[in-house]
Amino acid sequence: MQARVGAMYGAFGGKQSGPTKEELDPLVDNHLRPTLKLFGAVAAISAALTLTVGTTNILVNIVAGLAFSVFLYSTIGRKPAWVAARTMLALAIFVEAPTETPTWWTSPLRMADTALYASLKDFMGVPGMSLPLFFFACLGLFWRGRKATKKDVTLKPPRIGVRLFSAFLISLGLLEASGIARGGQITPSFFQILQLLTMPICGLAFLYAFRGPEDLAAIGSIVVSAAVARSAYVLIMYVVSAAAFKNEEGFFVTTHSDSMLFVAGITFILAFLLEHRNKKTMLKGIGLILAILVGVALNNRRLAFVSLGFLPVMVYLSLKPSPIKRRLTRALFIVGILGSAYFMIGSQIKEGAVFAPARQAMSVLNQTDTSSESRDVENYNLILTLKDSPVVGHGFGWEYIEKLKVTDISDLFALYLYIPHNGVLWLWSVGGVVGFAALWFIYPVSATLAVRVMRRGRTPMERAAGLGCLGVSIATVTQCWGDQGFHSYLTLVLFSLALGVAARLNAVADAEKG
Repeated sequence: MQARVGAMYGAFGGKQSGPTKEELDPLVDNHLRPTLKLFGAVAAISAALTLTVGTTNILVNIVAGLAFSVFLYSTIGRKPAWVAARTMLALAIFVEAPTETPTWWTSPLRMADTALYASLKDFMGVPGMSLPLFFFACLGLFWRGRKATKKDVTLKPPRIGVRLFSAFLISLGLLEASGIARGGQITPSFFQILQLLTMPICGLAFLYAFRGPEDLAAIGSIVVSAAVARSAYVLIMYVVSAAAFKNEEGFFVTTHSDSMLFVAGITFILAFLLEHRNKKTMLKGIGLILAILVGVALNNRRLAFVSLGFLPVMVYLSLKPSPIKRRLTRALFIVGILGSAYFMIGSQIKEGAVFAPARQAMSVLNQTDTSSESRDVENYNLILTLKDSPVVGHGFGWEYIEKLKVTDISDLFALYLYIPHNGVLWLWSVGGVVGFAALWFIYPVSATLAVRVMRRGRTPMERAAGLGCLGVSIATVTQCWGDQGFHSYLTLVLFSLALGVAARLNAVADAEKG
C-alpha cells in the first residue's frame, strides 16, 4: 500500500519539483548521447566487417554472432530493465532486416543486420535453429522486466496491455494449429507467423521493462534519432551506390519498412511541437523534420506519404473542441489550399527534387505501373480465397488461391503465395471473420488508447506521447495493408512500443482519477 501511494502521490512531505529540462524538451534528453554512440559503433564495426571479410564466412559469422550475443547479454542481463529496453529499442530500429534490403548493392550494415535478424541457422550454421537472435533478446528482456516488477510493485504493467498481447498470442497459436491440422504446410507457416509471433513477445518485453512517464523523453529521442540517422544513411547510400539504379522499377534505397520509422519520427516531432510552441523548439523541430523528409523522398516509397496524409486527419478528429482546434482548423484550411496546389502542379513536373514528393504522392492515386497492377490482381485473389472459407478461414500454412496472375515471381520470392503484399486481406483470408477479428482487435484498441492519452495526459510530454502512439498505429495499418507490414521487424517493434506506452500512460491517468 505504501509503495502504491508513494508511486501515485509522491513521498509524504516531499517537495514537488518543477519540470526538468528533459521534460520540457525530449530532443535534448540525456539518453541521446548513448543512443548516438550505439549507432556509430554498430555502423562502424558492421561496415568494417561487411566491406572486408563479408558475411559468407561461417567462422567470421560465428565470432561476430557470439560477440553480439555477449553484448546483448551484458545489456539485458546486467543493466536495469528500463536501461536495457532503451538499448534494445535503439538497436532494433536502427538495424535493418536483411531480407528487406535491395539486391542491387550490399548494405554496409549487412553484418549487423544478419547478426540480429537472420536465423541462427543461416548466419552461424546452428542446426535447426530458424529463429533470429532478436527473438531471444526479446525473451530475455521480457524475463528481466517481469523480474523487476516482482521487486517493485509500482512497475507492474497495466492489465489491458498484458491481456491484449496475450490474446493476440493465443489467437495466433489457434490459427496455426487449425491450419496445420487441416493439412497446411509447416515450413511455410513458420515464415508466415514468425514476425507475428515476435510482436506480442516484444510488446510484453517493452511493457514490463519501461517504467512509464519517466522513460518518455528517452523513447522520443531514440525514435527521432533513429529516423534522422536512417535518413542520413539513405542519403549516403543514394549518393554512393543507389543513384545508378534510380530508374529501375520498384527502386528503393534501404528498406520498405523505413517508411514506418520516418513517419514515427515526424509524428513524434510534430506531437512535441503542438504541445511546446516556442521559436527555438519550432526551429529545431522543423529542421529535424526536413532532415527526415530527405530520406522519405529518396527512399521512393509511396506508402510513407499515405501515412503522413492520414495522420493530420486522424489527429484533427481526435482533438477535443478548444481554441487550439479552432486555430488549427484555420491553419489546415490554408495549408490544404497550398498543399493541393503543390501536389497538382508538382505532379506534372517530371524533373527536379523539389517536386519529387508531389510526384510520388500523386502516383498513389494514378497507379499504372506493373507493381500496382499485380497488387490489384493479388487483392482479387485474396478476396476469392476469403470467399472459399469466410467464417473461420483455412488457418496458416496455406497458399492463397491464384486464379489470375500478372507475372510469375516465384524465382524471386518462392513464398509469394503464402506471404502477399496486402497483409490485411491476407489475414482475413487466413482467419475468416472470426480469426481476423481476434488478431486485428489489437490495432484499433491501440489507436483508442493513444487517443485517450492525448485527451487525458497530465503533462505536455504525455499528451505528445499519445499523439506519437496514434501516428505509429496509423502507419502500422497502412504498412500492413500495402507492404507486408505483418512481416516487418521494424513495424512490429514500433507498434509494440506504441501499444505498450499507450497502455502504461492510460494506467497512470486512471490512477490519478482514483
